[in-house]
Amino acid sequence: MSNVRQSVSQPLGNDQVVAEVRASLTEFRDALYRLEADENRDAGLRAADRIERALGNPADQRDTIEGAADTIGVIGRTVAALAGAATAVQQAVAALF
Repeated sequence: MSNVRQSVSQPLGNDQVVAEVRASLTEFRDALYRLEADENRDAGLRAADRIERALGNPADQRDTIEGAADTIGVIGRTVAALAGAATAVQQAVAALF
């Protein structure tokens, strides 16, 4: 019986992690929109969009998701106002895999 529960609860866990990634992306985008338009803002929005699109099938899109999260991390280290939100995205993506 416990094997059945584990197999049923596994997708729910993954759904929760995907929801956390989406929530962190929303927070990151909100932080980006508070900044003046520049290349970091544009790159951050593109990276967030790449992750969002890839979340439909994260196992097959792992490289895309992790690459975009790395881009977000670099932007967070470059723009102090984005550091917390960028870190949240990276942590959520790390939990996904």
